[in-house]
Amino acid sequence: MEEVWRCLTHINANKREISNYGRIENFQGNIAPQNPDIQGFVSVHTKNKMYRIRRVCFLSLTL
Repeated sequence: MEEVWRCLTHINANKREISNYGRIENFQGNIAPQNPDIQGFVSVHTKNKMYRIRRVCFLSLTL
């Protein structure tokens, strides 16, 4: 993936809460939809491309 993403929520969310918490955005300020789909992915459109990002993978990048 070209862009670097960060999570905008608390780092201790458990799996049960994943579908309801926060947003993720890249450093250009593109914000993902608030709720992931049933598999836990969010779809992000940027630079005419669509990325499916698994939210759980980005918790470790929280600053």
